[in-house]
Amino acid sequence: MMFPDPKRQRPAAPSFPPIRFDQAASSTLRRFDELCDSDIIHAHFRQRSFAPHTHDTWTIGWVEQGANRFRRGRTEWVAGPGTVCVVNPGEVHTGGGEAMTYWNLMPSDALLARVFPHTAHEQLFLRDAVVADAAAVAAIRRLFSSCASAGTALAREQAVVDGLAGLFMRCARIAAADIRRDNMPSAARMAQEFIEAHLDQSLSLATLAGATGLSLFHFCRVFEAAHGMPPAAYVRNRRVHRARQLIGAGAALADAAVRAGFADQPHMTRQFRAVLGITPAQWRARG
Repeated sequence: MMFPDPKRQRPAAPSFPPIRFDQAASSTLRRFDELCDSDIIHAHFRQRSFAPHTHDTWTIGWVEQGANRFRRGRTEWVAGPGTVCVVNPGEVHTGGGEAMTYWNLMPSDALLARVFPHTAHEQLFLRDAVVADAAAVAAIRRLFSSCASAGTALAREQAVVDGLAGLFMRCARIAAADIRRDNMPSAARMAQEFIEAHLDQSLSLATLAGATGLSLFHFCRVFEAAHGMPPAAYVRNRRVHRARQLIGAGAALADAAVRAGFADQPHMTRQFRAVLGITPAQWRARG
């Protein structure tokens, strides 16, 4: 079999003996409304190989355990535990290993258009199939961790935007219009006012960005630069603050939770602990 000129490609990974097909496997496919019908897969398999195939969108994988041994184009790669592997749209690739647990995101065109509305798809193509940049890997890991946790839709949406931005900002060419910082004070102020007026309602990054007229990616950068924290963390902080005010004024805990925008009282309790280190009941009993 012919391989690319090593002077023009990264050195090929060592060849491996043939892998027997599936002996034991399990997988879970999830979709979230806030991710525009993007597929997220959590899978485990032993002794499996995937036949050469392509996808219409990016395949962004994080290897939790084991190793993914695959060919992208005519170059072989190994993605070990804790690494990120990427396949661009339309690229022929394989995959498999003796044993592997991994997460995989296939972002829809609608999600990418929300995050990078001014960047052409071809500018997002990634040269290397295994991502070595530590910050990009950490951002992708946080993305999948958010999808595995029982967090809010806003926090999950924030993690996905941060993950895609962390990957493509460091490894691809993003259009200048998607990373500009103009109109920062006015956009951040508009978002702040919108959050305060709608704190008792369900909030999403798409809604907040829409209120400012910015893309998701641009909005997140502008907001964090102005307020010192991402929008999801800011909303959580404001909800805890409002709940403290309501509880201090004598509101029942369940009522305070709803009026502050939490899903329910247990949700408020978890967020109180995360921000203040105490529960709402302890806050009320402080005297």
